[in-house]
Amino acid sequence: MFGREVRFDYSESWIGYSLFLLRVVMGWVLFQGGITKVLDPEWTAAGFLLNAIPEGNPLMGLWSTLGTDYVGIIDPLNAWGLTLTGLALLVGAFVRWSAFWGAVMMLFYWLAALQGGLLQGLPIAHGEGRFEIDDERYEALESEDRVLFRYCDADGNVTDDANPNGSKGNVAGVLGERDTVAVLMPHPERATLPGLGSTDGQGV
Repeated sequence: MFGREVRFDYSESWIGYSLFLLRVVMGWVLFQGGITKVLDPEWTAAGFLLNAIPEGNPLMGLWSTLGTDYVGIIDPLNAWGLTLTGLALLVGAFVRWSAFWGAVMMLFYWLAALQGGLLQGLPIAHGEGRFEIDDERYEALESEDRVLFRYCDADGNVTDDANPNGSKGNVAGVLGERDTVAVLMPHPERATLPGLGSTDGQGV
């Protein structure tokens, strides 16, 4: 696989049987989702790509383009990709490649379900706390594009009036030097359910 010899050894234990069951279940999910599209001559992905993507999805432009300019390619790729990948997983043929492409397709479905956008309505609960940094390090953050969030108004304008705590540069979140750690003042976990008043935190 990918030019390297890969070997998997499984004993006759619950691990091996669990992986087998997972493969069969996911194979059926993909196959059933694909074959229903193949057998329906009126099915097209355009309706989903143009009308069912959540408002504010960060990749809205991509989905709109795929649903208009490339729908003739997307439809067979989607229908037959799901069908063949699911069938391969069910019968145990080309399992590694099938699992890989199945994961790729599921990733696209997950990305299409993202909510929110460049503007996020997130709660803050930090009292008098705020982001402080010296000028030299702040300039480094800006030049390295590591400012993740800024306080702004409802129209996206970064102003002093929209800054609830006087943080430098309206900074509300930053990334670490390796982009593996994010530090936030807002609380996206408090904006993940409709009952909490906002679902913008789901995108975070």
